[in-house]
Amino acid sequence: GVLMIAVGQAIPQDDKVPGTLSVIRDHDGTLGDLGDAPILWTGPIGIERHGSSSSDFEKASYRIELRDEAGEDLRYGLLDLPAESDWVLYGPYSDKTLIRNALSYGIGRLISENAGQWQPRHAFCELFLDDRYAGAYLLLERIKRSENRLDIPAPAATAADGDLSGGYIIKVDQHRNEGWTT
Repeated sequence: GVLMIAVGQAIPQDDKVPGTLSVIRDHDGTLGDLGDAPILWTGPIGIERHGSSSSDFEKASYRIELRDEAGEDLRYGLLDLPAESDWVLYGPYSDKTLIRNALSYGIGRLISENAGQWQPRHAFCELFLDDRYAGAYLLLERIKRSENRLDIPAPAATAADGDLSGGYIIKVDQHRNEGWTT
């Protein structure tokens, strides 16, 4: 598939700016027919740069949030993936084969599904950003609590409010955070 994003400004880190996303699924594969290819879906998004050490790579990664006309989250299934509003466009800049992460995610899914656990799904796509070809990307499900993603209950705010024993999502980012013990 092809994702076409129009933003018209620089895309910052950690501060989503508005844009428009158009999804083209059926085309001849040459990218020469995109002007005549049917647009499967188009709508407003919020977009920001994604990553820590990779945020300054020539081929940036992005976090996108699908939105409705009022600016609220809109759940939609991009490129045959289950419907949700939050996505990551991973630009495999340091992986010149473009398949290492996809291979890792695929193997992880095979192992996880057999164990009844969730692993992010992905789809290859090509990205155009403000009418300029940005390259081959990997569309990833952003990890979040949702029935189509990580289907776990939210813990209660306090012990008096209910169960605190599970439902946590923990991020360990390149060992930059202080340690903790459970």
